[in-house]
Amino acid sequence: MIYSAVTEQALLCCMLMDVETARNAAGMLLEDDFYLSQNRDVFRAIAALVEKNMVPDLPMISAELNRQGTAERVGMDTLSQIATAEGTTINANKYIADLQEMGWMRRCGAKGQALTEAANKGNAEAIYSLLDELKGDNVKGDVPQNAAEIMAGYVQELDASRKNGNKLNGLSSGFVDVDMYLGGLCKGDLLILAARPSMGKTALTGDFLRNVARKLPENAVCVFFSLEMDKKRIVSRLYCGDTGANNVVFSIHGGNNVEWADFLENLSKEGSRFEQMAEKIIIDDRPGLAVTEMRKVLHGLKSRGKEVAFVVIDYIQLIAAKGENRNQELSKVSAGLKNIAREFSCPVMALSQLSRLCEMRADHRPMLSDLRESGAIEQDADVVMFLYRDEYYFPDTERKNQAELILAKNRNGPTGTVDLIWRKECTSFRSFSKWNETKEKGPWE
Repeated sequence: MIYSAVTEQALLCCMLMDVETARNAAGMLLEDDFYLSQNRDVFRAIAALVEKNMVPDLPMISAELNRQGTAERVGMDTLSQIATAEGTTINANKYIADLQEMGWMRRCGAKGQALTEAANKGNAEAIYSLLDELKGDNVKGDVPQNAAEIMAGYVQELDASRKNGNKLNGLSSGFVDVDMYLGGLCKGDLLILAARPSMGKTALTGDFLRNVARKLPENAVCVFFSLEMDKKRIVSRLYCGDTGANNVVFSIHGGNNVEWADFLENLSKEGSRFEQMAEKIIIDDRPGLAVTEMRKVLHGLKSRGKEVAFVVIDYIQLIAAKGENRNQELSKVSAGLKNIAREFSCPVMALSQLSRLCEMRADHRPMLSDLRESGAIEQDADVVMFLYRDEYYFPDTERKNQAELILAKNRNGPTGTVDLIWRKECTSFRSFSKWNETKEKGPWE
C-alpha cells in the first residue's frame, strides 16, 4: 500500500504550527489522503477547528477529538509524535502534493478492483460511473486555472481561429442564420431540437449532419444514434437531402420508370460526391440504447483514432434509463448527454418530442413549457430549438413550404427565429440567408 507515515505527521505538525498552512491543507486535501486512521482523525479535528476560525493547538485538538468521539483511538502518543515531528512550513506545499498523489494512487487501486468486478459482471453502467469518479478526482487531471489565465488562452484561441478565416466558435451548421445566432455548433454544448411529429426534426438534423460532415478533417466523424428510424431510411434521406433527388424512389411503390431512371442518372452524377461525405457519418440504429451504450460506441471510435466531432440522437424520449418515474429517467438521460458533450468536447444534438399543449393554443408555435415530461431537458440544454411549419396546421397558409426554427434558449447568445425553406420532395431544409455570411454584426443588433 502506498503511503508515508512520516509525510502525514510532518504536514500535521505544520498545520499545528501555522494556521494559514492549516487552512490551506484543509481546503486542498481529502480525509482519505491520510492513510493512517489516527492521522486522518487528527486532520479532521484540525480542519473542523479552522472552519470555525479557531487557531488549533494541542488542548483544542484534544477537545475536538473528544467531541468527535475519536480521542481514545488517537491517543496522546500520536499527538506527541505529531507535535515533535520534523516538519517545516517551507515544505508544506510539497507535503500536500505528495499526500494528494498517494491518496489518488490508493483510490485508483480501489477503483481498479471495483472495475474488475463490474467488468466480470458485464455491468457497463457501473464501469462508466467508476470511470467518471476517477476522472473527477482532479489530482492527476487538469490543474484548475484562474480567470485571467483562462481569458488569455481563450483570446489566443479566438484570434487563431479568425486568422484561419473562421469567424465561428464552433462547427458550421450550414445555415448562415443559425450560425449567426449560435456562433456555430459549439464543443461541449447540448442542443435540443424539439417539435411535434412530422414537422421535419429528423430531416433538419440530417441537414446539420451533412453540412458538418462535409467540412471535417480525415480522422473526424459524426455519429447518429437513431432509436426510431432504421439505417436504410436514414441513408435515403441523407442522399435526397444532399443531392436534391426525389425521395419517391425510396417510397413503398418506388416511383414509375421515368422517376427511377432519373434517380439512376442522379446517382451516377452525385454518388461519388455523396459517398465522400457519407463516409464521415456513423449510424447506429439499435433501438432502446442507454447513454452508457452510446458512450461505449464513442469510446470505441476514439480508440480507433477517430475524433468524434458531432453527435445526434433521435430521439431523447426513446433512450433507455432507470428511475423511480419518467421525469427522473429523463433527468438522468439529459445529464448523461451533457456529460458526453463535455467528455468528448463536441456538440451533442438530441431530438425531443413535444407535449400536445401547443396544439391547444390558437398560436401553435412551441414554447419551453411544451418540452415533454421533464424540466431537466431545458435545464441541462445549452440551446433549445423548436421547429414549426405553419402549413402543418393551416394547409391554406401563405407560408407554404416554409418553416421557422425558433431558438427559445441560447445560453451563450441571443434568442430569435430563423426562417427556412422546406423542400418536401427531397425531405430537406434550406436557409433563406437573410443576413450576409460575411456581415460582422448579428441579426439581433
